Amino acid sequence: MLAQALILATAATLSTLQADVSPPNPWQKDVFTHDGLMFDISAPAGTIGLGSDNAFLGFGYLQVNGRLYGSFEPLQLITHPDGGHTVATGRMPTPEGLVVFRKIYVPWKPGRNHARFLDVIENPTDTTKDVVVQFYGFSGLASLAEMIVRSDEYVIISGSPNSSGSPPAFGFLFQRGLRFMPGRLADLIFYDAGLLSRAYLYVKVKPHERVSFVHFVVQGMPRAAAAHPSGRGAAAADDTTADDVLRQLVELSESPDLSNLEPDEQRSLWNFFIDTDVNMDGYVNVLDMIIVRNDLGKPPESALNPRSDVNHDVRINILDMIFVRNDLGWPF
Repeated sequence: MLAQALILATAATLSTLQADVSPPNPWQKDVFTHDGLMFDISAPAGTIGLGSDNAFLGFGYLQVNGRLYGSFEPLQLITHPDGGHTVATGRMPTPEGLVVFRKIYVPWKPGRNHARFLDVIENPTDTTKDVVVQFYGFSGLASLAEMIVRSDEYVIISGSPNSSGSPPAFGFLFQRGLRFMPGRLADLIFYDAGLLSRAYLYVKVKPHERVSFVHFVVQGMPRAAAAHPSGRGAAAADDTTADDVLRQLVELSESPDLSNLEPDEQRSLWNFFIDTDVNMDGYVNVLDMIIVRNDLGKPPESALNPRSDVNHDVRINILDMIFVRNDLGWPF
């Protein structure tokens, strides 16, 4: 029922979202990758409008406890020494006393055609807040677009073949370090009729702390221009845009692009983290071992900290403590 409620809430806000992006908007930043693909970031929601070749139809919407993120403060464009750009959005207070804002980073590196969304939820109050976070958007690849790849960490959406014969595609990398468990609402990934949604439940924000979510949205190059997965020359004749998207997703999964993030931003990441950093303080130390010890014998869903299941075998036991011990002293 809760999953249905989340999706219905998304559908209920669709008309509002369309109203937000349809009128001429003075607050928009078109950011290009090294390979010439575009991410058009617009206020008030800090979302991708159409992208290159109309890959999207409004993508990257954020809801916190059912409240759609939006800020009518002008977007700020930051240029980094490495050539990448960050679009920073304004701060939005919520009825629960939380503050939400986001930063969208687009690198300037050959073969890297992604936008990295950093969504920050701050809790300036004196009480712990439970939040439900939903990240979603709409495909612009026509009504027949479908999810052609689905893993524990990423998905690829592909449309019908275009004039070059290569089906256009884009990818969405939504986690690293969280176990995907079918049937658990905390791992809800949903795609239907152009709507792609990822929901996170059971998120706790401690007093005067923050949690952050990172999502990577990847565009692919057409077959004639796509870099070959081997990194050598142009793509082979049978390579498609989806192949290029998959290459990028695998690379990002193995080595997430956390360029130009501050240390405190990295430490607060909720869905991208080192498994053995159980308390997500940026270090693997004796505190993580204590947390696992306190949850010994419990299944993750009833543990004080579900991340105590370090090795993702759906049980918390001495093996998890061994994994933490072997990583002691490891910084994020």
